[in-house]
Amino acid sequence: MSAPLSPSLQRNLQALLQVDRALAERICGPVGDQHLREEEDGSLSYRIHRSWHSLTLTPGQVEEALQPVGDAREVLVIGAGMGELIDPLIAGPKGTLVTVWDSDPYLLRLLLSRKDYSQSLMTRRLKLSLCADLMLEITTASAERATVFHPFLAPVYNNESRLVVEGLRDQTALVCEGGLFVDDLAQALRAEGLSVVTWPLTRLSPDELMRLVLTFQPKFVASINYFHGLAEACADANLPLIAWEIDPSTDRLAPTGVGDVAHVFTYRKANVEVFQKAGFFQTESLPLAADIDKRRPLDLSHTDSEYYGSEVSFVGNSMVAQGQLFKENLCDLYVTWKDKDEASARAEIEEHLSALLTAQAQDYTQFHLPEMLEERLPQFVAAMRSEDKTDPVTLVAEMAAADKRILYVSNLGQVDVKVWGDEGWRHTTEHGARYMGPAGHHDELTKIYASTGINVDIGRLYQSDIVTMRVFDVLACGGFLLAEYSDALVELFEPGTHLDCYRDLSELLEKVEYYLEHKEEAAAIARAGMAAVRERHTIQLRLQHMLLKTGLARHASNANPAGAALPGGR
Repeated sequence: MSAPLSPSLQRNLQALLQVDRALAERICGPVGDQHLREEEDGSLSYRIHRSWHSLTLTPGQVEEALQPVGDAREVLVIGAGMGELIDPLIAGPKGTLVTVWDSDPYLLRLLLSRKDYSQSLMTRRLKLSLCADLMLEITTASAERATVFHPFLAPVYNNESRLVVEGLRDQTALVCEGGLFVDDLAQALRAEGLSVVTWPLTRLSPDELMRLVLTFQPKFVASINYFHGLAEACADANLPLIAWEIDPSTDRLAPTGVGDVAHVFTYRKANVEVFQKAGFFQTESLPLAADIDKRRPLDLSHTDSEYYGSEVSFVGNSMVAQGQLFKENLCDLYVTWKDKDEASARAEIEEHLSALLTAQAQDYTQFHLPEMLEERLPQFVAAMRSEDKTDPVTLVAEMAAADKRILYVSNLGQVDVKVWGDEGWRHTTEHGARYMGPAGHHDELTKIYASTGINVDIGRLYQSDIVTMRVFDVLACGGFLLAEYSDALVELFEPGTHLDCYRDLSELLEKVEYYLEHKEEAAAIARAGMAAVRERHTIQLRLQHMLLKTGLARHASNANPAGAALPGGR
């Protein structure tokens, strides 16, 4: 049984039903709600990626956000939030018309359940606008209208905020909501002359998603990473898809019958066959790249240099939490499959895991776990694969990858390494590493890379065949990089010229000591590495390549075929 509507929500919906019945129904439709949570004090927090942020605005933020209003009689608010920007506007001079746009029907519903705007809605002093309705607000704007941007939500709705400021261009692309790299992709699309609209597949109903398509008439959909159902959603919308896979996935790729709409570009050559077997026949490998507007050399203040700078640093996930979670998942799968006394089955699988991880730890230069696991537990592995469960190799690989990273960084403690990332790195502090906490993805990460003498790249054990994002980002910042050797790496960069490589822990420590004594040599290599990235390995060049390969470059008014050569070369 669903919870009863709050009195405020009932009154607001009754008012909306009289002035805009369709909008009332849209606000009450099925939507995702995992990005919002109510705290103990009644405030709301909003999730961005893996972090939660308060939606509550300070009085100073409200005052600053409302400064553009002045004497305007018409105001557009981008981002409803919890009403802190709305309340003073509708309490202001009579005759001021306030339109509040938000991308999120669930957030609007929460707001209307907490505050009674029924009178303002009935008198049309307040108008609510949702998702695709933004088109109307853009095309009917008067010169006298003031625009107010919610300090927190406007950056979250960055694509839409920019449409309000810049207006619509001739051609539009939809970009799937997602992780950190999505903003970089959207900016690259704008640089190619396209307008960009967010397509929040996990937050909106199918009807609302289709409304965005019908309203903005996009030419294609672009996505960072592929996820289940994306090809089908694009097929329903009759839109081609560009999906750039940049992250590892533990989910088994489901077969599709509409793979012809999708053009998949994967950072890992081995994944090409995986996608093609699942029906994504238009798949090719494409290395990662750097956003050179974001990742660039910086002149840091003395305070920032003291904090972010170091002789040696590593930034990344310890993978300890994931490893522990995957261990629990694997043990649960084994206990269920074994169908015997739980305690003895759990002890049995933990003994197997201990032996496997100990054996892998003897040589982290090669990924031995797949064959060792199949040899040790052949029936279990076969059963999980036949039942379409998560492959046990995937789960054990994450545990071993965490062990490797902890071991390497712990050993770097002897050279006073600074390590940035999750709490799992605290395990390394007893060995001399300095845990600095998480690193912000934007300016903070750039400051670290640009002010570190030796940036270390420690790849995931099970992905020694890729070039990590860290490689491109460090080099773009003008930082010197000591990276783990791989064939994929030397296809793009020349060791000793653009960066340097190590093959095992012993060589890593030796080369760290060497470059601590030869800083001018490291600086010269760093300069060459930065030049190589800026010339051949930018996100803009990668996007141009994808647009050309898919035949979609005709929609990009700034497309530059001459600059979109196949990535590679040194």
